[in-house]
Amino acid sequence: MTRTEPRAEWIELFEANGLPCGPINNYEQVFADPHILARQMKVETEHPTLGHIQTLGSPIKMSETPPITGRRAPLLGEHTREVLREVGLAEDEIDRIEAGI
Repeated sequence: MTRTEPRAEWIELFEANGLPCGPINNYEQVFADPHILARQMKVETEHPTLGHIQTLGSPIKMSETPPITGRRAPLLGEHTREVLREVGLAEDEIDRIEAGI
């Protein structure tokens, strides 16, 4: 049913009836949002398989301890060996886990 009417109409109806609501934006709308731009939350970074991408930065802004931005999300399994080493597994154990043994 919500597909039959424009988003603005639903928001108007919900707000008129006291229902908390807001739009669900696509990436283009998010990165064009004046609030996102004013808060400098649009971050550009390099991704190993996707190339140059835009992501959202931290909404938390502190003058003495600014957030680290531009760090991409890890690839699936990218840090598996490192994490398993940190919990005390030996290299041969990690090899067996990766091999599915």
